[in-house]
Amino acid sequence: MKQLMLILLTLGWALPTTLLAQSPQPVFQVERLDGKSLAGATLKSLSPEAVEVDVEGMPETIPLKELEQLRQAATLPAPELPFLPTVILQNGSQLGGSVTKVVQRTVEVVTKWGPLSFPVNDVRSLRLAAADDKLETAWAEMAARETKNDLLVIRKGDALDFVAGVVGEINEKEVKLLVRERAVAVPRERVFGIVYVAQSPARPPLCEVTLASGDRLRITEAGLAGDNLLASIGAAAKASFPLNEIATFDFTLGKVKALADLPMTQSQFARSPLLTSAAFTVRKNRNSLGKPLRIGTREFPRGLWMHSGTVATFRLGREYRRLTATLGIDSNSTELPRIAPRVKVIISGDGKPLDTREVAWNDPPTPLELDVSGIRELEIRVESAREIPGILEHLVLGEARVIQ
Repeated sequence: MKQLMLILLTLGWALPTTLLAQSPQPVFQVERLDGKSLAGATLKSLSPEAVEVDVEGMPETIPLKELEQLRQAATLPAPELPFLPTVILQNGSQLGGSVTKVVQRTVEVVTKWGPLSFPVNDVRSLRLAAADDKLETAWAEMAARETKNDLLVIRKGDALDFVAGVVGEINEKEVKLLVRERAVAVPRERVFGIVYVAQSPARPPLCEVTLASGDRLRITEAGLAGDNLLASIGAAAKASFPLNEIATFDFTLGKVKALADLPMTQSQFARSPLLTSAAFTVRKNRNSLGKPLRIGTREFPRGLWMHSGTVATFRLGREYRRLTATLGIDSNSTELPRIAPRVKVIISGDGKPLDTREVAWNDPPTPLELDVSGIRELEIRVESAREIPGILEHLVLGEARVIQ
């Protein structure tokens, strides 16, 4: 087939779009809960019990209980705008789009992937107003409230207020609300959003799929049709997504996260006449030369690489209870015995020290496990053992993960 296409192109023939548009099936990195990885996998099937992948023509079936995630090997472009969910389901799914109406206890939404419908009982919150930076924090707190009644959320200047009751139908003009057996119609343009009473999901999710658009979907059923994933979202909605638009399949449902995948800020607190500021950039999953992370003879597909003189701060949001990693000096350089680098690592949570230790170039890979319960921000600071940062003072945190 490829030879035929080459001959036709050489002769100047126009090929059908369907032939030219065919793209290779996306390749995924398989991450197991035991820390082992499998690279170059194409997805063949997904069931409630296992995932079947193909690696260089060799099939392999992996039980879901052994999986952390499938992560697409290609780097997908970030959304043009920060993703802000329009609909959040009771099972934690977050979808972008626009709410068209709510009628007969059914929410109708237009998404990038087409129109979807959800029973009201599947929905935790709806955003009806446009995004507003001034109100994002207030809306997030309002949408997370535990309440015995639905909340109709209204904007008042740069603040949000609510009326409790039972939210009924929503159309392009108004939102109907029942308050103490009295029906009220509120103009839709006045309504920022709706928060429904929290309920247990009707069906347990199989996994969480993160799309390139930023949508996070907890799917209850899944199958493959060519290069598309056919998925059930919640109790009833069904949709189809191109596999090459899927960033990750998370089988822990967010209970285990790579530290490198969390929101991070970084800064440089020390300088060296030998090194440029670029040398102090915190790297994710690779060192500064693009090589895999290594400690001794062990290689780590995921983790963090930090030069001495840098601080990395991660937003945990009080959602996790344990931090695990393997610490050591990056062993990719053959100059380690001559330079003999040594660093000091200080880990703190919300300003309080959690762990302090020194790491030398010839130390074996050292496991780290810390209690991070109740911590909002985790800080990792790497200091030089010298007065100024030296060369090859590169700390690796292999397979650094936080666990709920």
